[in-house]
Formats: sequence, C-alpha cells, structure tokens
Amino acid sequence: MSFVGILGIIFTVLAIISGAMVINHLYTEERQGYLQLVNTTPHSRYYLLTTYVLYGAILSVVVLFATMMTTMAVGNATLSHPLAIKYYYRIFAAMLPVLALFLSILVCFIGVMPRLRSIVWILLGGAFIISYFGRLINLPNWAMKISPFYWFNKVPIREINGEPVVWMLAIAVVLMVIGYVGYRRRDYEN
Repeated sequence: MSFVGILGIIFTVLAIISGAMVINHLYTEERQGYLQLVNTTPHSRYYLLTTYVLYGAILSVVVLFATMMTTMAVGNATLSHPLAIKYYYRIFAAMLPVLALFLSILVCFIGVMPRLRSIVWILLGGAFIISYFGRLINLPNWAMKISPFYWFNKVPIREINGEPVVWMLAIAVVLMVIGYVGYRRRDYEN
C-alpha cells in the first residue's frame, strides 16, 4: 500500500501539470492577442478567468481520478490479494487539497505577476523531489514538512488528517481570491 501512495504523488504531479497547462493558456492567449475579440463581448474578466480555472481544475481532477482507477484495475488484475477501492479513494481525496493549492498558486501568479508564473513549476518540482527523495538523502523533518505531499504520505495506510486539509484549502482560497482581484485590476499584456 505504500507503493500505491507513492504512485498517488506521481499521478497528482501529472494531474497538476495538465490543469496548470490549461490555466497557463489564458496568459499565453492574452499575450498573443487572441483574447481581444473575447474582451469585446459583455463578459467580465472574472468570467474569463473562471472559465480557464474551471477547465483546468476539472481536467486535473479527471486525470487524477482516471490514473487512480486505472492503477486499481491493473493492480488488482495482477495481485493475488486485490486491494479495496477505499485505499485508492483515500489517496484521491487526500491529493485534492494539494492539487487545489498548486492551481491556486498559479492563478495568483497569473493575476498579480504573470511573468513569474513559471515559479509554480519550480515549486511543484521541489515539492515532488522533497517527497520522493527526501528520505533517501536524509532531509531533516522540518525540510520534509515544506512539501504539501508530506502531510499525506501515509494516507493509504492511515486515515486522512483533517488539519492539513483545512489549512491547505484555506491557503488555496486566499491565493485564488488574490489572483482574481489582481487579474481584474491589471492591464492585458498584448
């Protein structure tokens, strides 16, 4: 079951990448001038940003769910003692706040400082390296706690701890609000 938890981290990184690429398209299309015709319609900037964020978030959740269910189907087909679906569901549910956190960081950067939005890739890569290789390189416990994945690394074996879920979702909501307010106030870059 520990291996399934590691796979959950890898699949979450892939899901975040897929959703972040959709949300990043907003800034790319803005810079290239593709949104000029869209901005002549009566839709607000909130509507435009919400469209990209919803598509990115839904894609991320679908990718995470599909990879977890495919892993369950393939794993249970080859195991002599199949694992129950509840373990896969726990990993899926535990990784949703991490997914929301990284997508909201990206929205915050797009809204406030769009040229620095690539920092999200550095943060995601750093969090993955800390979670995946942290114990191998003997990182201290305080350094391991920097990664959001650390708080859910024992999830398939243990229950989900509610405290990290609450503060990750709270941070995600705050960053999302900052991103929306910033996107509404800043000028388009084309």
